[in-house]
Amino acid sequence: MTVLQWLTNREFSISALSSPAKEVYTNPQANSNLGRVLHEGDKTYVAGVDYLSVFLQGNPIAKRVSVPVASYLCAYVDEGKCINAITILERIDSDRLLVCGTNAISPLCYHINTSDPSYPVSQAGLNARLWLNHDPSSPLSSLILNPGPGVELYLINCPIESETCRISRQISNRLSTESVAWFSAEVPEFLNAYSSEPENDKIYFLFREEQSSFQYDGFTATGDTNSYAMVGRVCAADRGGSISLTSTWMTFMKARLLCPFPGGRNTGSRSTYYDYLRATYKIKNILYGVFSFPSSWGIQQSAVCAYDLRTIDATIDGTVFPNNVTRYFDRNSASLYKTFTSSSPFLPGQCPGADESTKDVSGQYENFVRTTSLINKAVSPIGEKPLHVSRDAVFDFIVGEMVGQENVLYLVKEDGSIRKIRVSTTDHSDSSLLSPATINVTTKILSASLKNKDLVLVTGTQVLLVATTNCSSYNSCESCVSDPHCSWSGRVDFICKDASSNDSGASAGCLPPPSAPGGLTVSKELKEVIWNASVGDVTATATGYVCKIMLQRNGSVVHKIATSNLSAEIPESILKPGVKYLAKVWAINQESLSPPATYAFVEALRGLTLQSPMVSMNDVTISWGEVDGAISYHVTVSETDTNTQLRSYALKAPSAGRILSINVGYLAARHTYKAEIFAISADGVRSDTESASFDTSWTSFNNPLLIVVVPVAVAFVIFLGLFIQNRWAIGPKTKHIWSGNSDKMLKQKFGVIWLKYDRPTTNQA
Repeated sequence: MTVLQWLTNREFSISALSSPAKEVYTNPQANSNLGRVLHEGDKTYVAGVDYLSVFLQGNPIAKRVSVPVASYLCAYVDEGKCINAITILERIDSDRLLVCGTNAISPLCYHINTSDPSYPVSQAGLNARLWLNHDPSSPLSSLILNPGPGVELYLINCPIESETCRISRQISNRLSTESVAWFSAEVPEFLNAYSSEPENDKIYFLFREEQSSFQYDGFTATGDTNSYAMVGRVCAADRGGSISLTSTWMTFMKARLLCPFPGGRNTGSRSTYYDYLRATYKIKNILYGVFSFPSSWGIQQSAVCAYDLRTIDATIDGTVFPNNVTRYFDRNSASLYKTFTSSSPFLPGQCPGADESTKDVSGQYENFVRTTSLINKAVSPIGEKPLHVSRDAVFDFIVGEMVGQENVLYLVKEDGSIRKIRVSTTDHSDSSLLSPATINVTTKILSASLKNKDLVLVTGTQVLLVATTNCSSYNSCESCVSDPHCSWSGRVDFICKDASSNDSGASAGCLPPPSAPGGLTVSKELKEVIWNASVGDVTATATGYVCKIMLQRNGSVVHKIATSNLSAEIPESILKPGVKYLAKVWAINQESLSPPATYAFVEALRGLTLQSPMVSMNDVTISWGEVDGAISYHVTVSETDTNTQLRSYALKAPSAGRILSINVGYLAARHTYKAEIFAISADGVRSDTESASFDTSWTSFNNPLLIVVVPVAVAFVIFLGLFIQNRWAIGPKTKHIWSGNSDKMLKQKFGVIWLKYDRPTTNQA
């Protein structure tokens, strides 16, 4: 296929990148999905209440794995709590999933064997009641490291039995945050947990926390309480303390995340920071967060800020401070910070080296971490500003992926609104919005995730798959290469393809588009579209042209042709009478299109013929021939001498086969008149006006009184002739009227007169 042939078959408009939900996974019995999802190869697991749904790629119907509540427990709890809401869904080894549920406020964990098509369920033997909240709405996030022997489950959770929320490690090498000083008095709201890549030697926890320690972007001992974005970190090598805190983290520290309002910092106003962290996502060593203002402010804005994990590490390790002397926040100190000095091999928050162990820390170290958890420095985003600001929406989820040298982020609102953003991995100071989209959801979205090239959205009753891109919808090189998923194959078959196709002819960039053709016109006979050559820079030289004939009313294409000439023939068969058209011509080179040149023209209504009006006794009949393409006819009758319009008619075009005519009555005698008619098409095109004259001077039958007088006069003449022949006698009413022969007398009474008729005499035998 040549470029001209390809462009001839395309429409030149930029299509949306995200599409409506292309598929809906269904579980006929599912009405309480919880939003927890695990993608593995061709399988997707979705947690619910008392069940786990398993979806196989290409099969929209789920297999339901029952994980019911222990029924005997329901006798001891309220009816609404007699459920097993699955709150943890993780891969624990190559054959089994770890699934934990609320189990009627007695949390329990299970193993589900995924290598068996029947998915058998067994208890995991973990005492989850000690470390797992039995309220399914309680904030919780989990992370599995080292699947197989020595597996570790990292958990951020707020157990009911505990006096504070916990960051804990379960299954192997168990540790927990036990000190109430590590979190604020208000319950933190945990969002996500991530590990560092590729070493998995550090674990990061993202959460919101009510704090009164911050004054704008600084620190204070007596600030207003507000919800702030926080990041905490522990080390995988942490084995707890050596004296009194043997089962407690020795490496936990946290820091505030800043997301400033565009325009830089302003330490005199809280409104210059997006402090409310809504969602996070990590791609390699870059952490992305969606922020907004508190909902009570009523400001519908949100922002995306990006953070380098190496900056977070440097903050918590203390290497951002002068001389690597870490400052820790201390509200009881006049300087609002304190430092730590002791014989321990590393500072609180730092990870032990290969030949070091948290079991070797001193008692002084343990006492310090028991009451200290906040680094006295906030973490700024890459570029000191947001990557993207949505001034009309507050987004609830963010997911993303790395595509080539760029990251692609998807922002999702719980009502189904989606935005796709491209971010350069070499310069995070800028981003571009690729496309917005909206899908229909029956209930609010609970989670968003990515699988292959689909965005997976889970609601309480649905699992929706939304295509993240559709390269074939792009119609130009520029729109194609703006999407990192796509590449323009401009030197092979001139089509936008998936960038993963490894097309040898794919173009990383685009040639400049040629200029639009000039002097576009249509010949007088409507036989040909003519234009002047596109003139521009040598790099934007046109290699051909595409011409389209379109309907003005809706843009429908009725004819298209690609050519290297400066004209294109218009086939006579495509033009319909009374229709308005647009001729559009694009100049093209190997990869780009020019703006179109446009010319409007009309195919006239033709063939209107007005017959000679027929004048009768009391009216005039005006007739004309049918016009192809006409939907109505307009007729006027005027007096010739005064040019006064006497009649005006608008007539809808009749069905085929009916006579086109109209009767005009009550015209004055001995006058001359003129009839005029024109046709109109659906596009409002008028035909030429036809006219014909007629007069009524040849007859006086235009007086209605004559219609009665003339017949009466004729009847009287006939009656008089009969009377003269003496066959009739007529007179006033008397008793008798006699004739000469009584046998021939015939009397008949008619009202007040007598009528006599003499019948001829006949011979009698």
